[in-house]
Amino acid sequence: MLALILALPLLTSCSYDKMLDKLAPKEESALAQNYLEKLRNNDIASIKEQLSSELITPDIDTKLSEVANYFPKGEPIAIKLIGANTLTSPGKWQANLSYQYQFEKGWALADILLVKENGKLTIKGIHVNQLSESLKKINAFNFNDKSIIHYLFLPFAVLIPIFILYSLISCIRTPMEKRKWLWIIFIIIGFMGFSLNWTTGQIATKLFNIQLFGVAALAASPYAPWVITVSFPLGALIFLLRRKSLIKQEPITTEKVNNKIDATGNKLSGFSSAWCPCASFRSFAPLCGAHS
Repeated sequence: MLALILALPLLTSCSYDKMLDKLAPKEESALAQNYLEKLRNNDIASIKEQLSSELITPDIDTKLSEVANYFPKGEPIAIKLIGANTLTSPGKWQANLSYQYQFEKGWALADILLVKENGKLTIKGIHVNQLSESLKKINAFNFNDKSIIHYLFLPFAVLIPIFILYSLISCIRTPMEKRKWLWIIFIIIGFMGFSLNWTTGQIATKLFNIQLFGVAALAASPYAPWVITVSFPLGALIFLLRRKSLIKQEPITTEKVNNKIDATGNKLSGFSSAWCPCASFRSFAPLCGAHS
């Protein structure tokens, strides 16, 4: 199950890029790339004209120059839109656009926040980070330079859904008087959540969380880090501990009593001499049906 989930981005990477190209605002995206190009070329005056007034401070020129220096030297080989988040509210539109730059000697990630109010488009934020390589490679699911935490966490992501599946099959095959469907729902849900960022190794805990089959492995995009979440299989554990007490007890019938075998291997009838009221009166025993 985990392997199937991890393989999905390999199948959807191209479709993600196509979807992003369709959904991203074309005009604003072109303007964003133009602003970033001016910043990369240290055209501080042009960038300041587009900045929101709240960002204009006495040291803004210095800050913009520092941000521009995070771009590697030389001309970019490729510029790719890898993320676009837009938000529309009454009288306001904003978009956070992310671009990956490839240079001959390095990579860079640039984020720009554009806001449109009263028909005017302004820049409300610019961030540039240098990268050692493509985000796809940085955030790829592999075991290169992973810590002991990764190797301890992954077995739980594999074993917990197997344990839940075993408990689920056991529940389905167990004869129960009532509420089996409630047990099935309880079993397949994991509670709480422990999430591992596969790229950074950071762990986060969610106290209020439910997870089907107790595991999830997700990446927001082919460029984002994998986050693996495991949950505690409370329902599966409780069911296995209580299974014997939940098994439906079949009533004892006369036919079953008649088919019992005594300690000596003799078949006991429904009126055996072991409890026949005539047993103590041997002279009258033939009168009892048990001795006929």
